[in-house]
Amino acid sequence: MHNEPSIQLKSVSKTYPVTFRDFAVGVFRALAGQSAGSSFPASGRAALDAVTADIRAGERVGIIGPNGAGKSTLVHIIAGLAEPTGGVVEVAGRVTAVMTLGLGLREDLSGRENIYIDGELQGKTRAEVDRVIGQIIDFAELSDFINMPVRTYSTGMKARLAFAMISCIEPEILVIDEALSAGDAFFAVKARQKIQELCSTGRIVIVVSHDIDSIRRICDRCLWMDSGRIVMDGDPVTITGCYSDHVRAQDESLLLARLPGSAKEVFLAGGIEALDLSIHYSSEREARRVVESGKDVLFSIAARAGRAVVQPSVRVALLRLDGTLLMESRRDIAFGPLAGASGFGFETAAELSPLRLNRGTYVCRVELVETGNLVAARSAAFEVTSTETFRGGYPQLLWPYIVHSERI
Repeated sequence: MHNEPSIQLKSVSKTYPVTFRDFAVGVFRALAGQSAGSSFPASGRAALDAVTADIRAGERVGIIGPNGAGKSTLVHIIAGLAEPTGGVVEVAGRVTAVMTLGLGLREDLSGRENIYIDGELQGKTRAEVDRVIGQIIDFAELSDFINMPVRTYSTGMKARLAFAMISCIEPEILVIDEALSAGDAFFAVKARQKIQELCSTGRIVIVVSHDIDSIRRICDRCLWMDSGRIVMDGDPVTITGCYSDHVRAQDESLLLARLPGSAKEVFLAGGIEALDLSIHYSSEREARRVVESGKDVLFSIAARAGRAVVQPSVRVALLRLDGTLLMESRRDIAFGPLAGASGFGFETAAELSPLRLNRGTYVCRVELVETGNLVAARSAAFEVTSTETFRGGYPQLLWPYIVHSERI
């Protein structure tokens, strides 16, 4: 009998045999001129490659990474749903795996009947389930619906019931693969609190998710996986920050690769040493290349010169990729002496509150003018996403708005 749950992974590998579909995809990619690395070796497709990690009692571990990184394969092996092809897996404690909240519910049975059946599957007696069923029903907030068939439940109701069942019966090791995205915001808060409560009693919780904010709020440890390997292992804020930077750099590289030269132009002259432009939401300072329409977006600008600049002004313009001007803002600025260094500089920002561009790719162009002459310019491409659906046309600029610009 073990005392505390634990998981030890020693050089764990998992290789899937190559199927005809894998082979066909590899041939197609080769014919399309993609890298040879896109094809699979004859020995098979490696989902995990010598993964080593120790997870101890009370840890809340988040696993992040792109699709195909090996995250789900790893938790399937931990849960005993798949066998490794190499290495050693030592799991002390009973594992409860939730791959999709509500997926295992029996639709024709009531919520109450599902609770008893799930308890039996977890090895609980009816008396043991009786002791917690009131707690489960209260947590799920189903009231009279608990005696109705699950097929009559909404997606959020099913999610609340499923999570209440697995958490209130207290698993020793809980594995959640992309399941916390179900349910409403209030339920998500309750789920996080319950996970922290479980871990405070020595349980282990492993969460696989693309939701970086959830990983930061829920977990005290994070694994970043890519190509079947652990890239980084550490505190969630540091690891998710590095991962976000990596993804953003990849997205920016792909975006810039398909843009014309004018969309990524940098021009400096007349003693201007730098003109920087960053795009981010007003509520944060993390630079972005993809922003959502309807949110407050800030275009931050900074310049540095080795000399004083006479009567400078800055122009901020948004354009389509074909060069069509959508809007612009002009204002005079003041170059102030740089503290602790020779030369002059300034910082300013233009805020679109909110950004009301339709989805697509745009260019922000910043120009620095001295006594009427252009002395510096920088262009940066960014992508706008939108959840709105338009009818009767496809407007580019959704409605007029005011651009606020001030020195910072």
